[in-house]
Amino acid sequence: MGLYTVKRLRYLGITLSILTVGLLIFTIDPLRKEYVLQYPHAHVDNIRVEHNNTEGRKEVSKKQQTYYKKNRLRHITTVYKQILQNISIKAEHKLGHLLNTSTGSLNRKNVLFIMSDDLRPQLGSYWGRNYPNPFTNLKPHTPHLDRLASSSLLLTRAYVQYSLCGPSRASLLTGRRPDTVTTWNLETKFREVQRNFTTLPEYFKDNGYISINLGKIFHQGHGWKNDFQSWNIPEPQEVNNFQGLYRSRLLLSNEVSGFVTPDQREGNMLTPDESLTQYSVNYLRRLAPYAKSGNANFFLGVGYHRPHLPWICSKEFYDLFPVENVDLPREENKYYPKHYPLNEHQPHLELLRHVLNKTTHEPNEILSDYETKYYRRAYFACVSFVDDMVGILLDEVEKLGLSESTVIIFLGDHGWHLGENSLWGKRSTFEQSNHTPLMIKIPGVTDNGIVSDALVEFIDIFPTLVEAAGLPLVPVCPRQSRELSLCTEGTSFLPLIDKPSSLLKTAALSQLYYDGKMGYSVKTERYRYTEWIPLNKTEVNKEIYDYHLMWNTVTCVELYDHVADPEENVNLAYEDTHRDVVFDHNSMLKELIGVKISHVNLKLF
Repeated sequence: MGLYTVKRLRYLGITLSILTVGLLIFTIDPLRKEYVLQYPHAHVDNIRVEHNNTEGRKEVSKKQQTYYKKNRLRHITTVYKQILQNISIKAEHKLGHLLNTSTGSLNRKNVLFIMSDDLRPQLGSYWGRNYPNPFTNLKPHTPHLDRLASSSLLLTRAYVQYSLCGPSRASLLTGRRPDTVTTWNLETKFREVQRNFTTLPEYFKDNGYISINLGKIFHQGHGWKNDFQSWNIPEPQEVNNFQGLYRSRLLLSNEVSGFVTPDQREGNMLTPDESLTQYSVNYLRRLAPYAKSGNANFFLGVGYHRPHLPWICSKEFYDLFPVENVDLPREENKYYPKHYPLNEHQPHLELLRHVLNKTTHEPNEILSDYETKYYRRAYFACVSFVDDMVGILLDEVEKLGLSESTVIIFLGDHGWHLGENSLWGKRSTFEQSNHTPLMIKIPGVTDNGIVSDALVEFIDIFPTLVEAAGLPLVPVCPRQSRELSLCTEGTSFLPLIDKPSSLLKTAALSQLYYDGKMGYSVKTERYRYTEWIPLNKTEVNKEIYDYHLMWNTVTCVELYDHVADPEENVNLAYEDTHRDVVFDHNSMLKELIGVKISHVNLKLF
């Protein structure tokens, strides 16, 4: 059978699986256009709801609306549950074979790797000057993650390398910077441009661990397609496909946020993240006897989808945050920073453009105060929901007697704006998009809890976890490392356990491609400094382009003083009083990236 035929059969199989799931949803969802959850455009009594669809506005009675909510969620989650049950039978067979043939070691730690999507440090353990809104009085409700933080190394200033799911995850899971991985968007699959890179779970797999993926860990292409090479037991593509359809159906129906009430849970209905937690618990129970006896080691990756849009979770979590208690961004923080070059304004595509059908993303386009409060509340509720799911996993680890042999790491993949700087989404070079939670619990090492304000990057996670688990250390990458399958551009942050106030690195580097320019942003002890560099794009063939950064031309520069201005409301880059700070940070940025240019025309003074 020829290669072309094999490819055709493979694509046919994938297409059929997608169509099957789509047909199931289409068949059981005849009311798909009318169904909505509560959202702020609805009248206060929820009797009338406006819809953005081709038929224009419709009016739905309260009785009909309740019926649609109840049945849509029941049907859609029933299909999801059936898919997971069918897949779990196949996974159980493979897991049984792996457990019976694995050779583990009690000298190595197991790893529970927990990720949350679009999570800024909206946790109680971050309360204070490193909290996303240092001026708020509304405290978060995250008791379980706070419990984990109390026995972990908590990194209060950890920064992603790219504020978008795909590039951020590709970077942290390979331990390489986005420019090395050459993944700057959701469409690019890093294996297609850098096939030889060894990923974090793959390294554990190669060292004899049973590597299992549940939920969203990688994000390659639309629909967060997995990297099957990294896992012994990957989450099947059918689940990825269904999750994408589940989310898109809700978003296309303008169901941005809302809650699931008890009467909607007929037949013990579970939302996707609840199902994910249930299956994670089942895997832990299956792995525990082998792990405790030293016959097997595991790397279990659990990736939660909340608080990514749509902000839907159980009503009990919404009740924690009455809308009247939710505060707004401060007046000076609602808009783009003062002296910000508006011709370089950054996109806020997610909520305003993709969900609320606002076709433009003009700078300083803001929502009403009520809408702002409503959506902020929805986000806070989903953070508390994820906290509750993580609490179930932590309790199960304790119950199974795995606490003393399992490293637990919790992280987000990037932050999120909730109206700050007039943005609703990720994908910016501001602090809110690049600052995210990171904590690691190492049994017998971090039991009393350690808090460090040292600057840490997400490329540091790979070498840190490897060292914490007791595996052979990963070599440091040379300046040019695209031809090397295994190395890291990060640095283990385990030294912070003994010396939490030590200086691990002087700056954390993030970047973002937008509108033909690459924005490089460095976070230092006091400042955030950003340069926007034009990219020259040259077509090699129909699918491959060469990109060349035009370092001799910087289109605009930003500088924010996080001591005097933690919300980044005033751009100081064009002030004579900060000339030296700008040039010092310019030199630091070039050194981090490896650019050897003696002079750059900053066009500032």
